[in-house]
Amino acid sequence: MDVRESLDSARDVTNLWVTDDDVDLFLSNAAAFTNLRELDVSGCGLAEIPKQILTYENLESVDLSLNKIPSIPPAIGALSKLHTLTLTDNYIAFLPEEMGSLSMLSFLDVCNNKLESLPAEIGQLIMLRSLALSANRIRQLPGEIGRLSNLESLYLNRNLLTELPPQMGQLESLKELQLIDNQLTSLPEELFRLDLEFLQLAGNRFDEAEKKKIQERWANCPGIFG
Repeated sequence: MDVRESLDSARDVTNLWVTDDDVDLFLSNAAAFTNLRELDVSGCGLAEIPKQILTYENLESVDLSLNKIPSIPPAIGALSKLHTLTLTDNYIAFLPEEMGSLSMLSFLDVCNNKLESLPAEIGQLIMLRSLALSANRIRQLPGEIGRLSNLESLYLNRNLLTELPPQMGQLESLKELQLIDNQLTSLPEELFRLDLEFLQLAGNRFDEAEKKKIQERWANCPGIFG
């Protein structure tokens, strides 16, 4: 449902799609949409996350992609029912530690931003199944990432990683790992424990011996290096 159609029954609306043309109308009436569960405000030219969104207690899914958002306010941690958060294509330079309070989050996409690191609190998102961080400037991952026991897919293409933390070997549910176009020369021994089904490592700095070792371990994964 779009904004204009929903204004008369705003308190009953649970799913809302906001277009660029309607974003001002939405922001001026945002307080009325108290029962939203799904909200799409992608491509609306937002320069910040509207404060009212951070008070929607029932919000389960929000798409804030394709905006101009430079940061995420700490109040994001109050969205206790959130399971899907999409922040692709913004200007976000860091994730606040309060994001660790999003205990129901299962899908997080922060691709194509300006992240250089992740907070240790990322390890508190134990319900997370998919974590997409491609096309950022991440140089190092916190060891706490190994606590994501339900993580199935991890996307880290086009970053600046030179090594991976050994704690990633604890990601027993991980099935898909993408690390294209980084600066890796080896994988930690602990990672070889994982029964990956899809692995992408093209565009790194592995020597032939390391490539052979990786290909032998995950012979079930075609096209690891190209």
